[in-house]
Amino acid sequence: MALCLTFKDVDEISNLYSGRSGGLYLLRDDGFDCLVPIKDNLPIQDYKWNPKGTQFAVIYGFVPECTTGIFDHEANLIASIDSNSKNTLVWSPCGRILAIGGFGNLPGDLDFYDVTDINNPNKIGYVNAFSTTYHTWSPDSKYFVGATLSPRLRVENCIKFYSYHGNFIYQEDVEELYEIRWKPTQNNNYPEFKIEKQQIKDKPKESKSTKYIPPKRSLNQESKGPIGGKVIGGKPPQNQANPKNKGKGKKGKNQNNQSNQNNQNNQNNNQSNQNNQNNQNNQNTSGGGKPENRKRNILKKLQEIDKLKERVNNGETLEKNQMDKINSETKLRAELVELESRTQ
Repeated sequence: MALCLTFKDVDEISNLYSGRSGGLYLLRDDGFDCLVPIKDNLPIQDYKWNPKGTQFAVIYGFVPECTTGIFDHEANLIASIDSNSKNTLVWSPCGRILAIGGFGNLPGDLDFYDVTDINNPNKIGYVNAFSTTYHTWSPDSKYFVGATLSPRLRVENCIKFYSYHGNFIYQEDVEELYEIRWKPTQNNNYPEFKIEKQQIKDKPKESKSTKYIPPKRSLNQESKGPIGGKVIGGKPPQNQANPKNKGKGKKGKNQNNQSNQNNQNNQNNNQSNQNNQNNQNNQNTSGGGKPENRKRNILKKLQEIDKLKERVNNGETLEKNQMDKINSETKLRAELVELESRTQ
């Protein structure tokens, strides 16, 4: 039996830059073949056979909302497991434990499931194995290994050992670690062991962020009237004459009107000066700073785009904002050529 995943380089439906999986097909020696029924034709993150060859598991969906489906040898769905932020499947050699993790640009959470009763998978452990790039089981299925290898990551290379519950056992740091292998044995028929249950140390729940409310607007405080209420003492109405001019007749009124006119002219002049100053500041900053600084920023963005393109080539699924950054490469390079022509 075989599983064949088809892939489209260009997704005509969603116009995805990274393409889309076309479908997963099951092929059997007796001539039976079919399309594995994936809900809503969602993209496939990973698929693996059970070492016994009787079932296979598939992670499908858009990250982070993914689901793991377990199918039998006729592509019938047996069980489903919620697998948020997961993209990696690792079966134990005995076929009774399934590790489901999220690596690459995901946080590295790893869940362990007892699938002895394939119709009712039971979660038996959890661990966070962030930054690990290689994962495997021991031949007896009792230990799980996560390692950070070069050249995928050239920093913090190490190998970590866990129990099948996800309990940390040992870590060995290595300056440059390229590969790990279990020592082969003459007889791989290890006796079946009982999978013990224990209290799961699940992923800590993130506290919900609360909206900040200024103290003066807190609902616990009683309202003290509208903001910006009546000014103490008030202001004299504009249409009333100054009491000092009372009894001065027409001459006093003319002097008062002239004073008001002068004040208005002074305010207009101040406003005009302020506008001129703002326009000057805008002219100084409209160019986005010195060409050298802008050129340096563009080169930095192009380096980030090259790293993102390398991740796409390695088969990783990026977020929408990361794909938008890749799509801006042509515009950035054109701007870089224009800046270089100015500085020559």
